[in-house]
Amino acid sequence: MKVPHLPIALAILAGFLPLCLSGEITSHSNRSCKIFIGNSTMSTYAPVDGYVLKNHVGSIQRLPSPKACFLACLIVHSRHGTARCKSVNYYYQDGSQLCELNNVDSRDWPKDLIAQEGTVFLEVSDDKTSPTSFVSCADLKRRGYQTNGSHIVDPDGPGQGETPSEVKCDMSTGATILQHDSEARQLVHGCEAAGCWIHDVTYYQPMEFVLALINASSWCQQFIQYECFSSVLWRRSGEPIGWAVSRDNGRLANWGGVATGTEGCQCQFTEECPGRKCNCDANDDEWRSDEGFLTDSTKLPIVRLQFGDVGGYRENGYVTLGPLTCFGLGEDDYEL
Repeated sequence: MKVPHLPIALAILAGFLPLCLSGEITSHSNRSCKIFIGNSTMSTYAPVDGYVLKNHVGSIQRLPSPKACFLACLIVHSRHGTARCKSVNYYYQDGSQLCELNNVDSRDWPKDLIAQEGTVFLEVSDDKTSPTSFVSCADLKRRGYQTNGSHIVDPDGPGQGETPSEVKCDMSTGATILQHDSEARQLVHGCEAAGCWIHDVTYYQPMEFVLALINASSWCQQFIQYECFSSVLWRRSGEPIGWAVSRDNGRLANWGGVATGTEGCQCQFTEECPGRKCNCDANDDEWRSDEGFLTDSTKLPIVRLQFGDVGGYRENGYVTLGPLTCFGLGEDDYEL
């Protein structure tokens, strides 16, 4: 089937595009879709707001929207193959809305994909190609990316499992940081029984995505801290009063810095809390703290926090749970 003249084809495709993408392409989307033109199949992947691919512009057009820019690339793509248009940059300049058709994508030149305010970047591929896919921030670092901040990763690979998602990257170490809704220091108060204070932790990515990242990484960790005033983590009888809950809904007897299966906190092994399992177990009228990193990837991430012994007027606690941070690629050794 011969591809229609460009303006006609744009109009035809514009009618089908909403079936794949709802609304204008103006920000990052986790969706992808396929569009058929004759015998060709094209896909669009993850529009990215605030990025541009430099140094590979094949042509520039004035078009009214990011959607029209994307459609123009699809038409050129179907006529000439991926050598003519594999991605687009869309932005405003001097009152004009400009569409740059790139002859490469970010997989070809990852170092040329840079942050630039007010732009939209989008890639296109056919059935013979796959979109740029980065497993994690460690993968980005290995491929030459150096910019800290938000990046899109796909830990289970293109077309598999969960859709790609935006994460925070620390490129000094290649760390992938998955944030949640409970990172702020939280007051613990108001009840006395063991585990009576309950707070569920919600991550910004689906749990399937989180687990895929853990499986794709060399190791992961999560910081946890409990600050206490006359509030204990363990009673003298050995009964736990406060704990974190693992992803499999198991109660963790260990606090940060202590291996899974060992009860208590790190201070008992450094002789900083002799005769007690944790600093907070002193149960005196002083502010104390127990903190450290949980590192058992088979238990992470933490999904719930539970505490007790905070029912009295003077009994208080504060809990801080950091983001899940993962390093390296699979079983590879990874140097910080």
